[in-house]
Amino acid sequence: SDFAQSEAWKKMKEEHILVHQKIKEVVDLYADESENDEIILVTENLESHVQKVFTLLDDIKEFNCDLEFKKRKGN
Repeated sequence: SDFAQSEAWKKMKEEHILVHQKIKEVVDLYADESENDEIILVTENLESHVQKVFTLLDDIKEFNCDLEFKKRKGN
C-alpha cells in the first residue's frame, strides 16, 4: 500500500522499535532492582516514544485518507 511507503510510516516503525527497546530496558531495571529514580526516567522516555507512535499513526491515517480521496476523485 502507498501509505506504507510514506515517511510517517518509516518514522512510526523506528519509534515502534524504540518503544520495545525501552520496555526491555524498564523490565531489566526492575529485574536488577534499580533505583526508582532511574526507572522513572526510563518510563518517562518510554511514554514519550509511545506518544510519538500514536501521533505518527494519526499522520499515517490522514495520509491514507488523502490517498483514498485522490483515488476516488480520479475515477
